[in-house]
Amino acid sequence: MRFHQLALVTLSVLIASPSSLRAETLRITNGEWPPFTSQSLPQGGPLSRVVADAFKQVGVTVEYGYFPWKRAYEYARNGTWDGSVGWARDSVRVVEFVMSDPVIYADKVLFYRKAVPIEWSRVEDLKRWRLGAAAGYSYGEEWDTAVRSGVLQVESVALDEQNLRKLLDNRLDAIAIDLEVGLYLLRTAFTPSQAEQITFHPRRLSRSLICLTLSRKNPASQTLVERFNQGLAALHASGRFDHYFTEYHLTTPVVDQAIDTGKRGGRVP
Repeated sequence: MRFHQLALVTLSVLIASPSSLRAETLRITNGEWPPFTSQSLPQGGPLSRVVADAFKQVGVTVEYGYFPWKRAYEYARNGTWDGSVGWARDSVRVVEFVMSDPVIYADKVLFYRKAVPIEWSRVEDLKRWRLGAAAGYSYGEEWDTAVRSGVLQVESVALDEQNLRKLLDNRLDAIAIDLEVGLYLLRTAFTPSQAEQITFHPRRLSRSLICLTLSRKNPASQTLVERFNQGLAALHASGRFDHYFTEYHLTTPVVDQAIDTGKRGGRVP
């Protein structure tokens, strides 16, 4: 009798233990970055959907919390939350987080008015143009170095939509922007006649790998990332991964061929 009572107590402790629950339900920070992630998009957008479904394939449920991106990053880094939905892989983040296989790709390109074509092969070729970018974002080592050294003079704003409007108003000649974000904004924030005036250069400024990031404060994170990678591979094999992005109109053969992105774009904080 005492053995059975001890067994029941042990089982109840395991069920109530946070460490056991964390293996089945993960609290993941998220943020506003349409068209990839947003509380206003169906199922949180395709990136949110892929991360949740990849975990679902291996028996893990995801609970999202939406925050400003800086706070979302810190909550995941310090273990307040289990991880964050997706960040660019770099030398700092691979130390601060356990990072998954790449989920999506981020391609930064130049958008410009069709009436004033932009041609370039090196970043230095752009110094003749009036350029815009979003404050606090990286557009690749070559671009970032050219800006810091004064080779490029770039006007920075808080929102990409502001730069697109300045481009339409002929206050800028070209803007650096994430490809899919730019196309999404032209579809949703501008009239068809306005959007028709804008195009993008096929040469990309940079590409970054966007990965799920799990906190190193959780000793189970390495195992959970390995399980996530298995689930992600299953989504690719089933074709559901591509389907999730086409549902949001984020895959067009013309863009894929011109940019050579291979897979989809993503966020580069």
